[in-house]
Amino acid sequence: MSALACLLTLLLAAASYLTSPQQRLLAVPLRRRRIVLLPLAAAAAVAWVAALGTAAGLMAMLAALMLGTVALPYVVAWRGAAR
Repeated sequence: MSALACLLTLLLAAASYLTSPQQRLLAVPLRRRRIVLLPLAAAAAVAWVAALGTAAGLMAMLAALMLGTVALPYVVAWRGAAR
């Protein structure tokens, strides 16, 4: 269950990044896809809470979300530098 929760949280971070105007992965940000973020966040929170309990699950979700949010721009920049 923790792997599913981690995957959902990283998908949330990626979707959040792709809707940002400062993203560099796509030519145009996915502006109309922001509606997907709320159900994805709710699903990730439910998965984390089911796996670890309420307090630990929410903190783990926030930690994984921070990891994805910070790491994704670096991965995209590294990918662009490799070309």
